[in-house]
Amino acid sequence: MDEDGNFIIISNGTVNGEPRLEDVKGNRVNKRGYLLNNNRQVVTREGVVIFNRDEVDEDDEIPAPFCYQKHKELGHI
Repeated sequence: MDEDGNFIIISNGTVNGEPRLEDVKGNRVNKRGYLLNNNRQVVTREGVVIFNRDEVDEDDEIPAPFCYQKHKELGHI
């Protein structure tokens, strides 16, 4: 996280013409910072699929009401 509490996302080249985004640990993420597997599904740290690719909107946000509450004060990430 930066000094404003925003997640830091790093671009690491492109895949199929789209930027490959990673977190500071090298895990693939979307532009909202959600962890992705190789099929671009939103997953947990353990790799359990939470949302399929077609359930995430064009801005890479997860469906409501799951995105209802955001917490920037996460010290454990």
